[in-house]
Amino acid sequence: NSKYVSTKGGLLFELINNKLRLVLDLNKNDNFYFTNWAEGGLLGVASQNNKVFVSYSIRNGENDNSLSLVVNEYSMNFSKVRNIIRIDGFTGDHFAGGLLLDSKGQLYLAVGDADQADENAQNLNSLKGKILRLDVSESNLKPEIIAYGIRNPWGVTIDSNDRMFVSQCGSSNVESVYLLNDLYPDIPVNLGW
Repeated sequence: NSKYVSTKGGLLFELINNKLRLVLDLNKNDNFYFTNWAEGGLLGVASQNNKVFVSYSIRNGENDNSLSLVVNEYSMNFSKVRNIIRIDGFTGDHFAGGLLLDSKGQLYLAVGDADQADENAQNLNSLKGKILRLDVSESNLKPEIIAYGIRNPWGVTIDSNDRMFVSQCGSSNVESVYLLNDLYPDIPVNLGW
């Protein structure tokens, strides 16, 4: 697997022999959404088996108040293959967007609550405020909720035992770290937000 370095401002570099090579510039996409004062931008990257997955925020047309979180699949030469998922209804904060893969090749997306916890985090009919699993080997992808009730999961990682650690922004002055011991729970885990 390749190693990548990204900037929130939309630049993705591949690290080859300790040198960075620009491979993707999302600023060439007119809908790419990034500002210095909000939480959108290039939010996550994961790669496996000659596939690269990138998450970022976009504007829906000219209306800056209507934003979406998207995950796209790219080939290794960074030609777009397909859209993996698009989640609408963001206003500039709590996108999250972290991407990672488990040992089975399943893709995980951490999604913030869009700064609307009452409407999203505990609502299992919403994809916001969730940790989602996507089987990228399928052509017709259906996101599966493995955890819900989360505010803005800014950091996610999976260790060698397929345990997920989730860093969570608190609403005032407390940060949290959650441990998901089982990435394949029978029912989604409620993290309480």
